[in-house]
Amino acid sequence: KLQFVLLKVGWPSCGKRKKKFSVMRISRRILFRGAVTLTLAACVFFALSLSSARTVLQTARSTQEFGVTFSPNLVRYNGNDPQKAFAAVIDDLGIRKIRIPVYWDDVESTPGVYNFSDVDWYMDAAREHGAMVTLAIGVKVPRWPECHEPSWVTDERKHDALLRYLDIVVARYKDHSALLRWQVENEPFFPFGDCPAPDVALLNEEIARVRADDPYTPIQLTVSGEQEPWAASADSADVLGVSMYRFSWSSLFGLVTFPHPPEFYALQAASVANDVDRVVISELQAEPWFSDGVVPVDVAERYAGFTVERLHEHIAFARRTGLPEIYLWGVEWWYDLAQEGETRLWDGVREEVKKMRNE
Repeated sequence: KLQFVLLKVGWPSCGKRKKKFSVMRISRRILFRGAVTLTLAACVFFALSLSSARTVLQTARSTQEFGVTFSPNLVRYNGNDPQKAFAAVIDDLGIRKIRIPVYWDDVESTPGVYNFSDVDWYMDAAREHGAMVTLAIGVKVPRWPECHEPSWVTDERKHDALLRYLDIVVARYKDHSALLRWQVENEPFFPFGDCPAPDVALLNEEIARVRADDPYTPIQLTVSGEQEPWAASADSADVLGVSMYRFSWSSLFGLVTFPHPPEFYALQAASVANDVDRVVISELQAEPWFSDGVVPVDVAERYAGFTVERLHEHIAFARRTGLPEIYLWGVEWWYDLAQEGETRLWDGVREEVKKMRNE
């Protein structure tokens, strides 16, 4: 996944097991080669097992559910009211599973001084409406610049400050009835975002600390579904979240379409079934990718970057994997377009949610 520019110009853009995270530091070149190798190997495997995989996927579709990732900061940046947007996601779209990033630089902008008013509001609103929330915590959480360290954090202070911050967050929400699971970091070993080099040892400590602070709530880890190995992350998690992108932009190759069929994801999920309780689609591409990094001002041009037809195609593809939870990526984008009179994406998601529930 390369830089996915989604904002207006100016944005810098359940049982428990004790596990140990074992991921090597991964470079872009290794990732690329690994993706190519994995794809070729998968193609051979698909040729042998396609029929049985399709049978499994068809059976699993009946238990699927939609969710969304919701970033209040992005909604606010777009000039909209995030609380109204959140209410619309639940009441109008009918979404009942929501992943919310907790931004460390917002919560603890001053050392030792915590402001949870924003997160409190969304958790309480979710509870009132019967929605369940995955809280993404740590340094790297969804939306640009991906890593959200407070400005006061230095290399020397980071370790202790981060673990203390996690203690505070987990203690505050572990007994909240709207909490579904914790997500510790977001695709921590995928080279995307304005982030420092990944630290395996620190991630191990984060996972262990969250599990010690709250031994009853599942922990989710996430990977790029197309460009990272799944096994190491699955071995450390209760829930594995995988992103699903059908196309991306490469400065080297231009627009790249991923060749992976739905069976690729289903078979990958089957391969880690003994290591993880559940595999979900944590991020399904449902908004545009502007190659030049500039979002058009014209509403029609913005809509043309990702149409409702493409939305339905991506959702149909994701549903064919049989994975039980499909978290759509782009609700802030659809909402912003809808506020300007372009409602086709928003209406399309509502239609898909209704269709799934009626099946």
